[in-house]
Amino acid sequence: VADEESADGEPPRYRDVLRQGAFMAFIAGVFVIALTTIGMDTALPLFMLSVGLPAWSTTVAYLFICVMVAIAARWVARIGSRVPHLRILAWSTALCSISFLVIDLLAGIQNAVPAVLFAVLAVGLTLFSVSDAAGNALSANIMLTFAPDESSGRHASLLQTAWAAATAVAPGLYAALFSAGRILPWLASSALLAAAAAVFGAVYSRTR
Repeated sequence: VADEESADGEPPRYRDVLRQGAFMAFIAGVFVIALTTIGMDTALPLFMLSVGLPAWSTTVAYLFICVMVAIAARWVARIGSRVPHLRILAWSTALCSISFLVIDLLAGIQNAVPAVLFAVLAVGLTLFSVSDAAGNALSANIMLTFAPDESSGRHASLLQTAWAAATAVAPGLYAALFSAGRILPWLASSALLAAAAAVFGAVYSRTR
């Protein structure tokens, strides 16, 4: 799906890369993944405390995510050897959309016993971790499929820019969403991720 290099062997210009509709759609989806992932770092501790979970549980939640991402990465590597990476990314992004809805359920059952709250949280974080592992493992490889051989620098810089932009925007945006309503970060993330999953699916169908 990569554009050909110019006849003189020069790498594609940024203007040429920006005209790659499928690649820019992929970058938009990556921005959504980055935005919601970083936003989760802002909203999750506040949300957990708001539903009555103890302060120490926020640290345990992040340790749980780290362990599950490491475990899921091995599954992603195995599946990735048989299934197109962009298709996996579409699936995993949809899974992340579901994970945020599961986490959001805590607001409706906050009066349940702590064991139930932790169980629901564990399910949501497990789904998120699988999705996060897929995104971490596959995004760079997918980016390379859009770039000419040995000339991926401009494509890579746009991928990095998507993450940098999300890093700048997410903390303030998600703090504002949480202040407006504690369920809003999860609902907004779920909707954005569902749209990103659809975009990845469309790009996969167009480029396969």
